[in-house]
Amino acid sequence: MAENRKDGRPQANSVRSDRWGLVGLCGVFISGLAVLAFVGYFASDTPVFTGAAQAVAFVLGRAGILAPVAGVFIGGALAIGGARRRPNIDVTHLIAACVFLAALSAMVDLAAASTEQGLSSAGGFVGGMMARAIRASAGDLAGYIVLSVSAVLALAYGLTASPWGLAAIQWPGRFIIVGVRASLSWIRGVIVAANFRARPFFTPNGKTEQSADVVIDEEVATVDVVEEVSDADEDTSWDQKPLIRTAERVLAEVPPPPKDGRWNLPQIDLLEISEDASEVSEQEIVAKAATIEETLASFNVQVTVAEAVPGPVVTQYLLQPGPGVKVARITTLANDLALKLAARSVRIEAPVPGQPYVGLETPNTDPATVTLRQVMESEAWVASDAEIKIALGQDVAGQVRVVDLTRMPHVLIAGATGAGKSVCLTSLITGLMFTKTPEELQLILIDPKMVELVAFEGVPHLRMPVITDVNEVVNVLTWVSNEMARRYRLFNKTGVRNVVAYNKDPLPGTDGPLPYTVVVIDELADLMMTAPGDVERLLARLAQMARATGIHLVISTQRPSVDVITGLIKANFPTRISFMVSSQADSRTVLDAAGAERLIGRGDMLYLPPEGGKSQRVQGVFVSDDEIRNVVGHWREQGDPMLVAPNELREVTESENDEDEMFIEATELVMRYDSITPDMLSRELRCGRSLALKLAHRLEQEGFVGEPAPQSLRRPVLQRDPTD
Repeated sequence: MAENRKDGRPQANSVRSDRWGLVGLCGVFISGLAVLAFVGYFASDTPVFTGAAQAVAFVLGRAGILAPVAGVFIGGALAIGGARRRPNIDVTHLIAACVFLAALSAMVDLAAASTEQGLSSAGGFVGGMMARAIRASAGDLAGYIVLSVSAVLALAYGLTASPWGLAAIQWPGRFIIVGVRASLSWIRGVIVAANFRARPFFTPNGKTEQSADVVIDEEVATVDVVEEVSDADEDTSWDQKPLIRTAERVLAEVPPPPKDGRWNLPQIDLLEISEDASEVSEQEIVAKAATIEETLASFNVQVTVAEAVPGPVVTQYLLQPGPGVKVARITTLANDLALKLAARSVRIEAPVPGQPYVGLETPNTDPATVTLRQVMESEAWVASDAEIKIALGQDVAGQVRVVDLTRMPHVLIAGATGAGKSVCLTSLITGLMFTKTPEELQLILIDPKMVELVAFEGVPHLRMPVITDVNEVVNVLTWVSNEMARRYRLFNKTGVRNVVAYNKDPLPGTDGPLPYTVVVIDELADLMMTAPGDVERLLARLAQMARATGIHLVISTQRPSVDVITGLIKANFPTRISFMVSSQADSRTVLDAAGAERLIGRGDMLYLPPEGGKSQRVQGVFVSDDEIRNVVGHWREQGDPMLVAPNELREVTESENDEDEMFIEATELVMRYDSITPDMLSRELRCGRSLALKLAHRLEQEGFVGEPAPQSLRRPVLQRDPTD
């Protein structure tokens, strides 16, 4: 057993400590000899220094001047290892140093022999022997190659033995690598920019433009477009694919509104003339395309910008990934691309539906405004055969989007404050009043905020005054539900399935064709806080059944949370529009997908069509207050609205059949108790308090319960279930 020292440490530790101290002393000794030898090369008057230098020169020749340098590195590594009690060098590093010096001395001897016509002692004893052996076996050229490779490998491995040597490799290496990368990136950027500028740019008619500005004649507005027929042999401009795809804006000749007896549709002159949209310059597109490729290349993601599609607010760059590049690697770099492009946010669509590209959408420096008149003057609006046309806006390619409300058939709109929800609603209503008379379309507007929809008060399309009291909303939705049931009864009598078939042959003795009814709710959150159960139930019922009767719902909210947009409501609203939201969770609540949090606001929306699939980015239509006043004034001059009588808005059950079914459930319920109250009926049957009071009164009339007790609503049950 090892004897312990006075300080408590074992004797073995002392021996180990002495060994590390010996290693450190050896390192200092070797470094000292190396310094003596190095000084001896320059101090010939000192015998000690001169003797050390001559000994090194005898062994290695002219290459011996590097031996002191190697000795300093080796000695320093041993000294530092001894001080840290951790080895920094082993036998392999010593062998590497010897191989480096021997190979270098042999190359010196070969070089001197070739110039001095014979072998010399320039390589010393070691170098001379190696040089003679290599010359005899392989020749000078092979000798240089073998010795050079051996020297480089030995030097690289030997320098890792010393911290100084490691730093000597790392820092210059890093500077060299960074410099090479920067130079290659700059050269590549110049080449990419030159290639972009060399690509031909085309206008939609197929003619190559030499100038950067694409000018489209917008003065002539006609539906009939005369196409130039060019010979395929003479025109080969489409053989090359253009980088920038410009959308042709064709102004259609808007036909005058038809005279419909009492009602006259408004003229398009009531809307302000659309200003010419500012176009994105070619220089901006080329610069951003080069930045995109360079940024992704810096992350080892090779892509090529195949095409740029400028839109009114954003420009979509179609990226073609290189071989082996995953789409997920591009999507994860969205924030880095936004930083390099100096953009508020970028949105990546991966992949673009129907195309082998990844879409990168960046905001334009000077965004344009899409107006209602601009959409209504487009060929897409005039040529559309939609029953209820809605001017949605323009997509990222600048194409006008016109949708049919009857195919949607209900719309859920959500977004943060100021993102454009209310403007979307007002433009939707204004567009409806441009195409439908009060006999064809009725509006029910619910505006708890009392700000936006009250501007349409007094137009003859209204079926009832603009609803601003949240306490009246349940009554209004109940009336709409009753109207839906009434229309279904008419369909049943005539043997038709929808409002279109019924209007072709209305039932004799009725009011004639049934008008479409659009219910617009500006803020759903206020209604859900007032009567969540009734509102959710009525909206779900209408959304499920009202389409065939010509009743459509458009609801919006600035609070897209799960307690407002419940699963039952969202499941019955297949068409959804999301403006800019504050978080990815809100985007998923509305669209079941992320992306709305990266919008830029001011009408920028994601539109989810009723057939599903991926959401589409659209710039919404803008309608000014003056335009709304002009259209509303036009309709107010022609007549007053045919409002529902006030007594019809009292809270009633949804239909007589529903009331009978509810009464049957109530009779089965009360027969299990000794007494009942309206609150118990409301809770058990999940109905409103007014309906519960009415059921209690009817139960009393039918003899199931007695009169309520004085100063109480509790009623005794007169008929009990005999099985109880």
